Amino acid sequence: MMNERRVCDCCGEEWYGYEHKGNFYCAICARGLFSQMKAEYFKSNDASLGWEIDELWRKIVFDPRSPEYSDSRLDDDSWLGEMEDDDLKAENILAYAHEDARELVQDFVAERLGGDLGRLKDFNLSSLENDEKFGQLPGNDFDADDCQLSRAIYVIVWGDKLTSLNMLSIGRGRSYRGDTMNTFNTIFGKEIEGNPGYFGGIEAYNPDEELRNRVRQFSRLCPTIGNFIILPNNSIQGIGTINTYRGCHEKWHDFFDQYLIALERVLCNQPGQDKILRRFVKERNSLLFSKYAGKEGFAHYVSDFYLEDYIRPDGHAADLFGIEHGDVPFHWRKPKLGNEEYCRRASDYLDKVIAIIDRRADRIIKAVEKIF
Repeated sequence: MMNERRVCDCCGEEWYGYEHKGNFYCAICARGLFSQMKAEYFKSNDASLGWEIDELWRKIVFDPRSPEYSDSRLDDDSWLGEMEDDDLKAENILAYAHEDARELVQDFVAERLGGDLGRLKDFNLSSLENDEKFGQLPGNDFDADDCQLSRAIYVIVWGDKLTSLNMLSIGRGRSYRGDTMNTFNTIFGKEIEGNPGYFGGIEAYNPDEELRNRVRQFSRLCPTIGNFIILPNNSIQGIGTINTYRGCHEKWHDFFDQYLIALERVLCNQPGQDKILRRFVKERNSLLFSKYAGKEGFAHYVSDFYLEDYIRPDGHAADLFGIEHGDVPFHWRKPKLGNEEYCRRASDYLDKVIAIIDRRADRIIKAVEKIF
């Protein structure tokens, strides 16, 4: 029964929920765990896991405040019947069938990439907007780094590293969310309406055509899998999530190298820690970050998420895109940089991020290969 408020061992939120095998789960995370267990059960046909699912199911349906509660369902195996029901509604298809990230990615490669997984490397995921299978369900907002396909890839690549990571635990208001690592708009601005291929930020600095073409190349590369990462998503009231905080930070300006420098300081308890980031790491999202504490922990974080290109030879996070302790370029800065300096720094940024995304995409695709 959901008869007391406690801190969820999965997401860190204090809410009503359920105990299972010595851990406490809020109602949302319990459903995510339930779906994950079902997917594992139907892959392995492990009878003991079936009993565990049944135990959790009965805890949920016995609670009169639960949307699954029904007197008529308490003595049957409804969880099994629902999984096998061919007439599931769209939202249940997401929760049950499309929760199986393996199946979704395999379908995408077969249906959209002609069976060639390697083509995922350059696939622009922003093109999936309004795609109900690989993009988003009707009524949901679209974001390339948080679309159904992106979520499925995160589960495949990092599902064995992050607690209770599954299709139901990713997204707005959930335990995890995808994020675009290397920013486009901060330095190049948005595309000028009625003038495709021209971006307002960089145009203020009179770029030559060669630089324009490289910016256009990056605009296509930015929403690809090599530029995406998954972050814990528990928020701080009045501030938002890590995703929004790092994007709006007055010094980081959405540059991933600056965020990683600040994250290392917190994880390794170094001087100069950002106080709000410390709250995100130590309080709101400690379930994930606690395993990456200390010098060795930070090194594991870098390895787990393929971030080696952001690291100096001495093992510390590098100031890749800034000068003089993080002085990063952003197109609205005042006083304005000279045109030549801004374009030079923009070109240097492109050199680095294009190479980073290319190498990182190769490693992510190699991790996805295990399902084929």
